[in-house]
Amino acid sequence: MKELLSELAQGALQNIGWEPREGEVSTDTSLRESLIEALCRIGDEEALRFCDRFWKQYKEGEAVHPDLLKVILFSAVRENPEAADTLMEVFLKEETPEPEKIVILQALGEVQDTVNLYKVLDFSLASVPPKNRRLTIIAAGSNPDLSEFLWDWFVQHRSELSSLHSFHYGNILNGIIPVAGIGRVQEVEDFCRRELFSGAEGIDDTLEMAIERMKILDRLVG
Repeated sequence: MKELLSELAQGALQNIGWEPREGEVSTDTSLRESLIEALCRIGDEEALRFCDRFWKQYKEGEAVHPDLLKVILFSAVRENPEAADTLMEVFLKEETPEPEKIVILQALGEVQDTVNLYKVLDFSLASVPPKNRRLTIIAAGSNPDLSEFLWDWFVQHRSELSSLHSFHYGNILNGIIPVAGIGRVQEVEDFCRRELFSGAEGIDDTLEMAIERMKILDRLVG
């Protein structure tokens, strides 16, 4: 299956090009990002080399085309444990543009080990403006291999997180609970009903939806 996906994606990239072209249609831009991201996730060597080349340029302070930035940073964080530290430093620089900071926060959620996971999560609470704190947390929630550790971190910091705007807090609940509960549905549901339900209509409704999604995912995986 990986070989087939690689062959199809490589063929499409031959047609639209690996790098953005002036005046290209937006569908080519979106397709390129999706194809390179898919190739990187299955370990395609050519795609990984492509991203690593631009990552090295980025670390040296060279500009990377905005249409490639997301896939380059995502790949860097997955493949290089030290990339998270580099991106956190770039995020804190005043001259870093806001759109780039958003991509950095999303990319930080791609970490693959617990040391970096706790580091980027704590960074999101301590150094990121409240309106954007959810971005790294939600991105990390998509990694089932780290969901157990993300849930433990969430439980420890739930008081701080619940003080965020209800919309942002709801996003976090939806991003963490469905995956964190795979394999331990009853434990997570019991905690939610005991500690998180507050009588606030918006949050309680969000929790109900997150719990239902968790149960569906658990059945699918099981």
